[in-house]
Amino acid sequence: MVAVSLVNVMFTAAVAIGQATIPLMSPHVKTHDVGGVRRGVAASLKVALAAVVVLGLVVFVFRSPAVSLFTQDTGPRDLVLGMIPLILTVVMTDALQAVLGFGLIAIKDTLPSLAAFAACYGALALVAVPVAAAGGLSALWTALACANALLCVGQAWFFRQRSGRLRDHALAPHRQRQAKDYDHS
Repeated sequence: MVAVSLVNVMFTAAVAIGQATIPLMSPHVKTHDVGGVRRGVAASLKVALAAVVVLGLVVFVFRSPAVSLFTQDTGPRDLVLGMIPLILTVVMTDALQAVLGFGLIAIKDTLPSLAAFAACYGALALVAVPVAAAGGLSALWTALACANALLCVGQAWFFRQRSGRLRDHALAPHRQRQAKDYDHS
């Protein structure tokens, strides 16, 4: 629970940045400006990454007092202190996938995000108990980091693919007019 609390505190920054991206990208979505949409997400990724790195450094530098805020029990405290680099990896990958997911929300195409979540976290759910039984809490957090990394790849791929379709939607009325003109010839 201590590790999850640390993750949630740092992840909140990425969620706020991702949510703030949506209205900033709206004009680019309306005008089918693929480059503007992608630049918006790229800028948000940089800001989220910077925020998580800064928060991560604070947690890393002050890890003992930070973890001690949650528990004085030496067993869980020592376990979490040993996992700080892994916890920060989980937060970093989760932050990046979140921003990419908000990019998909901005272009009003969320089904791919749902599919990526179902695949990555579905696989995690299937292996969680055997992984935890075999390797303990550290192994489980490693599996979460891997699921998040795959989710980053999936969200990035879907965002690139689906944002490129904005251009196709912009050209659709032009193509329809061309087809009508051709039919009347």
